[in-house]
Parts: sequence; structure tokens; C-alpha cells
Amino acid sequence: MKSSFLGICCCAILALCAGNVRAALQLQGISSYEVLSKEQKRVALIQEEFSALVEDKHWLIETKLVSSDPPMNGPQIFCPVTQTAGSEGLDSYYLKAMPARTNPASHVLIGWVEPGSVPDMSQSLSACIIWLAYCSGAYFGAEQPHELKPLWIMDANKNRQGHCMLPVEFGNDPASHAYPDWLRFLSDGRIDPCNTNRAGNVWTEPWSNGFTQAVFRVENFVQIGNLGKIPSNSVFEVFAPQDNPPRTYVRMRIRGTLTNAVAASTPASWMPEIPPGQRIAVNDYRFTDKVTNWTKVAYAMTNNWAGRGSSNLAAAVKTDLDTAPRSKRSARANRKAIAGALLILLFSIPLILIMRTFRQTKSKKGETA
Repeated sequence: MKSSFLGICCCAILALCAGNVRAALQLQGISSYEVLSKEQKRVALIQEEFSALVEDKHWLIETKLVSSDPPMNGPQIFCPVTQTAGSEGLDSYYLKAMPARTNPASHVLIGWVEPGSVPDMSQSLSACIIWLAYCSGAYFGAEQPHELKPLWIMDANKNRQGHCMLPVEFGNDPASHAYPDWLRFLSDGRIDPCNTNRAGNVWTEPWSNGFTQAVFRVENFVQIGNLGKIPSNSVFEVFAPQDNPPRTYVRMRIRGTLTNAVAASTPASWMPEIPPGQRIAVNDYRFTDKVTNWTKVAYAMTNNWAGRGSSNLAAAVKTDLDTAPRSKRSARANRKAIAGALLILLFSIPLILIMRTFRQTKSKKGETA
């Protein structure tokens, strides 16, 4: 253990001294995601291995699904077999290996683009814990006041993530200001913080007055040469309130455990690498305030991601805008608005998908019994 730690420190120092490259951190570790009952009994556990590069607001991560207990009914969007995800500081890009429809034993790559540099649990559990531990410090260093989207909620309407923010308290040790010691997400009493309407969208008292809805904390730091202290063990917990007795309990928990860390050169790109010549289907959610379906722009790409200024992306957005007749746009928008008002996402899409896939797995076992 001692020789391994010295090796990490030496690699970090050498990387910093080699030329004029700006050092990024290369990380390896394991993440786990738990769903808990009110009695704090584990309902589900998912584990992933990760390898990541981080630098300020930028991040690039590769994940591999290790296990799920109980077994899920196949890989899901939030934890595919393998995934590469990253952000150049403006938007977030995900490249997922999912089972092919015609042959579930083989896999196809699917692209996903989200607005903003902050990941969410519906896309990658590991990316969330990595971002909170290693990138949130840079994010809050530039953003005032301290606000952040709720990582556990995917809004069902056109506001999506970019316009849904919660106040966050931030604390860190002056000896390691690059990384937070803890973050606290503060609820103002609304059940769905992405829905600005309070009518029917508030918890019962005393929770309607507000409470701490989620907490991130670093449990241990490790000294890495001249890089200083970095988080080695961290946890993110999302709470739910109950009335009798009045208390909050942990509903979801993500843990991140670092197994290796070295300094590295800044990568040529913070976006996932697309295999040369391979055509990828993409779901792009950066234009939810423009497109007629309030959700995504769908298109295909080869070799490179489409940036916001891309002519190909502009053409895809225009096609989506022009697809539905004007008379149908209003009806579709009304249906979405009604659905958005009725649908309150108490927690994350991962939680919903986990419970659904676990139920399906159990029902299949019952049929074969």
C-alpha cells in the first residue's frame, strides 16, 4: 500500500514538471448506487467501475456495469453495459452501449446530449459522484449565488434542466479549496422543484416550509504530490420526508471510492470518442424550448459530435420544427403541458427504471417457477 501511494505521488509530480502542459487528474475507482426503504433496508444495489479525467468544469468518464442486485431486466439508459460521457464545460455528451433490438446479445452505440456541464442520475450514476467530488468546486467558484439543478430529477416539461435550480450550501477546507467538503441541496417545500406552481405541488407540513433534500460529503481525502489533497471516498444521499413520525430518511445513495489517481495531460477533446466511420443515432435535448415535442431533436452523426453552432445540428432542429403541422403543434404542446402538470417526479428516473425492471425480473421468475 505504501509503495503504491508513493508511486501515485511520483507520477503526479513528473506529469506536472513535463513541459508546459496543464495537468488534469486521471482517476479510477468504483461507484455504487443504493435504493433504500423507509426502514433503511436495501431495495437495490448497482455497482460500476469508472475511469475518468477531470479538470475544472471539464470531465470525461468511462463506466462499466459490474453488478446489480437483484438483477435488472437488461441494461438501462442510466447504467448501460459500458458508457463514455464527458463535458467541455458547455454541454454534456453520452455514448452508451445498449443491447440491439434484433439481437440483444450484441450492442449498438447510442448518443445522448444534455444542456449544461452538470450530469444527472438519469444518464450516469458514476458521472454524478465524480462531478460532485472533483468538478463542483470549480463550478461554484464561478457561479453566484450557489445554485445547482437537482441531480436526481429529470424535468418532464420544456424547462428541463437548464432552468431548474435549487439553492445549495457549499463548504470546504481552506487547505484544499479546489474540492468541496460538503454540499447541501435545500428544498423550498415543493415536491417537484422543476415545477414553479406551488398549488398541489408542496409537501405536507412541516416539510412545506423547506428542508435539506440531498447532501454530498467527502469522507476521506488523499494527498497526491504537488496536487494537494483530493477526495478519495465520497457519498451523495437524497432524502425523502415522512409524516409519522416526522423525519427524513435516505431514499437513494451513491458512493464513490477512488482506487488510483495521477496527474495527466489535458485531452484533445472532452467529448466521448466516436468510432471512425460508425453512424450513431443521437437524442439531443439542448433545444427543448424550441422543438415541437418539447423533448428532443433526433438525428444521426458520423465521426464527430454536433456542436451548438453546427450547420448539421441547425438543419436537424429546423426539420423537427417543420415536421408537425402548426395545428398539431398546439395540441401536442397542450398534451405535454397537461402531462407535465400531472407527472411529479419525486425522485430520479433511475429509481423508477430500477423498480420497474426488478419487478419485471421477479414476475418472470414467478412465471417459470
